[in-house]
Amino acid sequence: MNKQEVLDKLKIDEHYYGDFGKQYLSNSDISALLNNPLALGQQSPPSAAFLVGGYFHTAILEPNKLNKYKVVKSSTRNTKAYKDIAGGELCLLQHEVDSIELMREKIMSNDSGKLINNFLGGNSINNGGFSSLPMIQGLSDDRIKIKIDGMDLIASCANHMNAPLSYSDPVNIKNISVLAGLSAVDQGGDNIGGVIKIDTVKPIFAVDENPIFFGEVGTKYKSNNKAMSANVSLNSSNQDTAISYFVSYVKADNYFAGGTFKEAGLAAPDRGYLDGDEVGSSAYKNQNHQLSISKAINLGVDGVEIDVFRCASGELVVFHDKTLEKLTNASGYIEQLDLDSIRNIKVLDHYTIPTLDEVLDLIDGRILLNIELKGTQTALITNQLLQRYFEGTKWSPDKIIISSFNWEELEIFYQANSNVPIAILTEDDPLDAIAIGKKLNAIAINPDYKSLDKNNIEKIFKLNARKEEF
Repeated sequence: MNKQEVLDKLKIDEHYYGDFGKQYLSNSDISALLNNPLALGQQSPPSAAFLVGGYFHTAILEPNKLNKYKVVKSSTRNTKAYKDIAGGELCLLQHEVDSIELMREKIMSNDSGKLINNFLGGNSINNGGFSSLPMIQGLSDDRIKIKIDGMDLIASCANHMNAPLSYSDPVNIKNISVLAGLSAVDQGGDNIGGVIKIDTVKPIFAVDENPIFFGEVGTKYKSNNKAMSANVSLNSSNQDTAISYFVSYVKADNYFAGGTFKEAGLAAPDRGYLDGDEVGSSAYKNQNHQLSISKAINLGVDGVEIDVFRCASGELVVFHDKTLEKLTNASGYIEQLDLDSIRNIKVLDHYTIPTLDEVLDLIDGRILLNIELKGTQTALITNQLLQRYFEGTKWSPDKIIISSFNWEELEIFYQANSNVPIAILTEDDPLDAIAIGKKLNAIAINPDYKSLDKNNIEKIFKLNARKEEF
């Protein structure tokens, strides 16, 4: 039998995993042979990846044996705390366990509300078969805040029975964090119980000129109430455009208790018959769709907004948060790092943090660009950079908007260049921003939507009627 015949035969699973396949080296054996012939047939030393994989396998198939794994509450295996507790053995990290527990719950349940049960302080209240009501330290509803991809969501329907997490299928959730108790404003604020932060699955882009296509199909079934669910995701992308489609469907009949707890009979006149162990009004049906298209320019948008910080070596970098922990593999304040250090940081394990120069080159004046001065000492250097682009490129002052919550930076920029439009950002009373708006000849005041109550809106209309607007 020649080489091609062997390969053709091994493409069939029954041969690959059967007696025929056992006559040939596995991919692992070939790799070991190439690296070190003496290592062929010897057991490889345990690795962190193998340990994590084993824990996931056990969590799914043998959850009663999870106590055999030692877990250390440490960020990495290089810390002194880990080495002291581990004592020379390879142990799981707490965040690895949390990730696996989340994956297990995503597989085992179609209820996103139950995903927080494994977090400290997190719990959920069964609300029929479909949507659990999330709780943090016994508090729920509007006493906690739920943020999905940074957006605040509230329960719908008159009695708040449709919890916000019911809008996201578990398989479409990438990360969950639960912050118990009072939280800082930048973490959600405006609550007494805590914050649940959800990050959904983000687009995946091709790494070269070859487009990629992938998808996922999943189904679940529960015998008690004939609960059925299905989800399908389809993804296509090249280097700068990603298109994804996700749909999920869930349907179930009334579920049954462990025994008879009431008399059988009509649930209500003309509403059907219920058995003594049948729980009425527990049937449910839900369907979610999500379509996302990345690449704003090709979609024909009017403009985009970016945030800029000045790093320690003086360059302007484009990043949303002042700290790096949330989105990158690094920590600390972005303003305290030089550009060389920032170049080595990975965003979402794949992307690099760009400079403002690189963003300006990419957009090339094709759409409007709103630059938010996020950090300190950004006004003058931003103006200097823009002046260079105004002189030799397609960029012009009318294609730029400078905005900021830091009004001092806006004043500095306006004094240096009054030709570029200014927008005032505020989280407080928007009426307080009118004076600075007039001073800087601002084209807009962008307030927090929660500050636009009826009284403020009426005052704004009155100012406009007296032509005192700016």
